[in-house]
Amino acid sequence: MEIAPYLDVINEGGGMATFKISPPEYQQTRDDIGDVYLVKYRISNVGDSKGLVDMNFRIMGQGGFGGGGGMNEEQRLHEVDPGETREVQVVLYDRPMMMTVNTLISGNIPSSYNNFLRSATEVENVNLDEYERITEKEVNFTYEDEFVVDNEDDGFYSFSVSHESKLKQYIDSRKEKEEGLKYESLNEWWTPSQWTPVAHSAYYGETVRSAMSIRKGDGTNYVSWSTVLPEKGFYDVYVYIPVSAMYKRPSRRDHGGGGQGGSGQGQGQGTMRFGPEFADKGADYNYTISSNEGSEKLVFELNSPEDGWNRLGSFHFPADTAVVTLTNETDGRRVIADAVKWVRRR
Repeated sequence: MEIAPYLDVINEGGGMATFKISPPEYQQTRDDIGDVYLVKYRISNVGDSKGLVDMNFRIMGQGGFGGGGGMNEEQRLHEVDPGETREVQVVLYDRPMMMTVNTLISGNIPSSYNNFLRSATEVENVNLDEYERITEKEVNFTYEDEFVVDNEDDGFYSFSVSHESKLKQYIDSRKEKEEGLKYESLNEWWTPSQWTPVAHSAYYGETVRSAMSIRKGDGTNYVSWSTVLPEKGFYDVYVYIPVSAMYKRPSRRDHGGGGQGGSGQGQGQGTMRFGPEFADKGADYNYTISSNEGSEKLVFELNSPEDGWNRLGSFHFPADTAVVTLTNETDGRRVIADAVKWVRRR
């Protein structure tokens, strides 16, 4: 399929596709021959132009890991009109390990990300036909009695006092005016001195997966999420911690073996570690939960956070505005602010 026509539409000022894509539903079943793997998802184009979504499935060969089977790929390409939702079922006969979503020319940030297909739900007596069909059910990331405010939403606010030099502030302000809002990329060596938008596939977001980040400070700088709750009662408050975006590479000292005497001998034998580590382990985030009934401060420690929604606790709110505030005060190196969710308790 040619991509050039989609570029022509954008160059002519005809708008751009923007997609909401549901998390994949991964199932395993059997037919008369053997295992069958089903991957289901929906794609809603909420933009103002037709667009393409490229789905690429990494397939484990028959030999498995180390069995000589290697990795294969299968591709599905979906063309979606503006205002349209497509419901898709992909049928695979070898086990998929990863699904790469690429929205190509679109308003999505980032335009490409991975979904790891780790454990399939076993099902019986299901439709084994592959299909792609139009549905009226648009992709939705919230459920009944849930109220979500992301850093991209109107209910989000950030306040920063810069300690940079006047020249640095002037250069940054000119850059923002000339280039518009620019998303930075975090790494383990750099964190901005002011609340700065950052983009990563692990952040929460329907079409733009972003968060705000700042280096540690004295608590002067803060962000807040606010929403109007429709009825009084107890709500569980959750914050989104993007653990997958907060890893670091193990330092050389973590691998040990630094002493004399060769492998396993002498002093300096550290703990052997493999793969990335959670860079913010043990850091504390300082929140304030507020309403017209009062406010409550709490500290949430990032000892073993979930990769995604983490519950702060249950709080009583009136049928009015509710606010969650997070400061840049922490004993870690940085603070990352993403999304907040209120869930009504029944």
